Amino acid sequence: MIKFLILSLATTLLLISCEDKDDDKIYQAQMCLNNATSATVDTCVAKVAGIGTSQAYVIRCSADFLRADITETTIVNALDQLDKNNDPNKSGTVTLFAFLKFGNTTLADAAVANCLLTGSATLHDLALSAKAATVINSIAGSVDLDDLETWVDSLNPGMIDALNPTDLLELGETLIELAPSICGDGGQFEGNKVCVDLNAALSDPSLPATTDPSYAEEVAKLLLAQLQVDNG
Repeated sequence: MIKFLILSLATTLLLISCEDKDDDKIYQAQMCLNNATSATVDTCVAKVAGIGTSQAYVIRCSADFLRADITETTIVNALDQLDKNNDPNKSGTVTLFAFLKFGNTTLADAAVANCLLTGSATLHDLALSAKAATVINSIAGSVDLDDLETWVDSLNPGMIDALNPTDLLELGETLIELAPSICGDGGQFEGNKVCVDLNAALSDPSLPATTDPSYAEEVAKLLLAQLQVDNG
């Protein structure tokens, strides 16, 4: 799965050619990204200002991750935890969420929007996963894996019910959008731990009807409860 994701990213970028001035600008932006850091990435994005092609949005989407210090290495390491998950007392999903996060949900929303316009399901799924991670880390007030694991371990039904309803709604809506794409037939994470957790939350018999206003919030609560069980 990891190799497929990284290959998809690389292939998308390699499709950029230099047939006209816009393509040349996109190529220059990609070359800039290859050596950019979170502090310099905006210089690369500026090279595609005013260009609305899918390739230009690949640059913007990639830059969103790099701006948040989510590099290819970060993504590979996080996904590797899902593939291995050798510690029965630790949740690979929690590890994924600890590393695949933006500084705030505004930045995550920008990445979701830019990655959607790339036309790449892989990039959009990655951005949605990162948004879910961002919301969870924001709720937890965590800054690293140890923080998030400590918070998840401490969860109980009373704590989960007392969480901010707006945060729960945002998390639930993101999970509902994400699950069919990454966990359905042929999905990027199909059969992996993150999908086991998501599917457990979405298939719980205690859930209200999907038309119920509280449905998304309840999905979020069930996922958090599932993470606590996994990581306990």
